[in-house]
Amino acid sequence: MISTRILPIITLAILLFSCTGEVHENNINKEFYGELNEHVNSDHFSPMSFAGQNKPVPVDFQIEIENSTLLVSGPAGHTRIEFAPIAVSYSHEDNQVRTGYTVIVYYSNGKTSVIDEIRNPSRKEMSIHFSTSDQNISILLEPYNDYLKWKVLPTEKELIDSILIKGATPGPFYGGGERFLSTCL
Repeated sequence: MISTRILPIITLAILLFSCTGEVHENNINKEFYGELNEHVNSDHFSPMSFAGQNKPVPVDFQIEIENSTLLVSGPAGHTRIEFAPIAVSYSHEDNQVRTGYTVIVYYSNGKTSVIDEIRNPSRKEMSIHFSTSDQNISILLEPYNDYLKWKVLPTEKELIDSILIKGATPGPFYGGGERFLSTCL
């Protein structure tokens, strides 16, 4: 008779413990997907950063303008930005990589604008602002630890259908992702 009273208690205890684990697992999943959603919708998306590596840290920098070139110096090295055509040369220790960029803006009215020139750099706090040949588009550059973050800023977002950034650089490419630490999705 005692064993028949204990059996329902044991069954209830097992059921209670199994539900507690499921609630804990659901909380972990909810936390993970909440962080992932917040990260994807943020201004900076990087798989390395989401994994806890290479957090973006703004760095202090110096700028020098020479003819149609801007030299950005920071703790990780020097970056030379050419205005026309847009090109960026990264120098760090013995390495130097040059990448050319073109920004293509597709307007909602069907027109297309190709931006291959930047001009009039001006420093604003921890960023550098450039105007472009398209009066509706400006470019903002923010130096971070070991990389530069570029933002293409339309004056009126509703005029823009999409923006394409084309980069051209010599290899070798180690899987492709190493050159793109972050991208705004």
